Amino acid sequence: VLEFRRVLFRSENISIEGLTLGHTETGSCAGDVLGFENVTNLAIRDCGLYGCGVWGIRADVCYNMEVENTEIYSCSSGAFIMFQCENVTMTGIDIHDMPSVETAFLNDCDNFVFEGKYLGGGSHKL
Repeated sequence: VLEFRRVLFRSENISIEGLTLGHTETGSCAGDVLGFENVTNLAIRDCGLYGCGVWGIRADVCYNMEVENTEIYSCSSGAFIMFQCENVTMTGIDIHDMPSVETAFLNDCDNFVFEGKYLGGGSHKL
């Protein structure tokens, strides 16, 4: 639905608040609900992310990311997938109605905290 990508330079200070975003048509699709690449200082608050979007949130090489009080549901692959992200905090997250048992995937992420627990790499059932 929305993608924030900066190839040569880093995007900074992105805040998404109070939005409900998703796909109204069910079925298969190739896009994530929110996608970020090379972003520093990212905040997602009080949002609803839904639909057949492959992942609710996809983040690649992002730093200082906060996701708060956000509902992620009915995404075809899971709630979130992140690669090489650092200093990520997720609190007040409501994940439901996912078709897969594994709802999250992390690869090469450092200091990732979900609901007060540090998560390591790999697939996670949340």
